Amino acid sequence: MTELLKVVELSKSYQHRGFWLNKYTTTVLEPISFSIDAHKTLAIIGETSSGKSTLAKLLVGAEPKNEWKNHFKRTRIARREL
Repeated sequence: MTELLKVVELSKSYQHRGFWLNKYTTTVLEPISFSIDAHKTLAIIGETSSGKSTLAKLLVGAEPKNEWKNHFKRTRIARREL
């Protein structure tokens, strides 16, 4: 099968300033790697606040990312009329 999307070591964390300007980091998405082949489906499941929405936002570019590598085969997707 043709690999459509490959994500390697995607993670997200935020830096905060605490009391007396102390900085600390909150990790909201641990490093994750996966690939999706053409004509296949990947389901992301998890508990509340496990990072599902953050993952989706990172993949579509709605959230700034930390370091990660992705490989995306650009493909024209046909629009279905309903």
